[in-house]
Amino acid sequence: MAKLRTLSIDFDGVLSSYASGWQGADIINDPPAPGAMEFLDKVIHSNIFRVAIYSARSGQKGGIAAMQAWLVKHMGDYFAATYGEDDRSKATTYVNEHIDWPLVKPSAFLTIDDRAWPFRGAWPQIDDLAGFKTWWEEAALKTEAPKAPPMITIRIAMGNHHRDITIHGARTLINLVSAERAALMVSFEDHLLAVAAAGLFAWETQKAAQDSNIPVAQTASEV
Repeated sequence: MAKLRTLSIDFDGVLSSYASGWQGADIINDPPAPGAMEFLDKVIHSNIFRVAIYSARSGQKGGIAAMQAWLVKHMGDYFAATYGEDDRSKATTYVNEHIDWPLVKPSAFLTIDDRAWPFRGAWPQIDDLAGFKTWWEEAALKTEAPKAPPMITIRIAMGNHHRDITIHGARTLINLVSAERAALMVSFEDHLLAVAAAGLFAWETQKAAQDSNIPVAQTASEV
């Protein structure tokens, strides 16, 4: 029988969904990542790989015991749901006999990790490394509720008269200022004053005004 190749698998963010983040080496409250138990089952039955689970928890007190207990529970749930309740107990055999739990990084044929950059002979850009996100970080960003654009007030003054308009977003503000100036230039020349919110919106408005030679005062506040 051919010697099995070592497949090193990280734990947090790979087998565990890591939704709660780090709570301690011996505390694991999150469910498995989608498909994790099915994958382990297939790999162990493949007769190609010997699984080694290695994590930052591995060298810390209680870390390996916590990972083993977690895996017995969730692998047991998977076996019961897939093969029947009588197979739940097989999870203990899997964890104790078919998986290695090294204390140091193993010499592996391949490693599965959520925080690793595959090296293909070309060095990555520093900005790409700095902007790296795990699959679960990207998933969290996608599920965040979109933020409503801030409501701001712009005051358009024409001589001794003015009117206030409430609008949403910097781009709308730029378009409004430009459109108002184009419409009012015939009567008022450059006597147009746009008062916008501070921060990004004021900067955007000022930039639009400079491009169109519109005087801008940054004195209004968000409402």
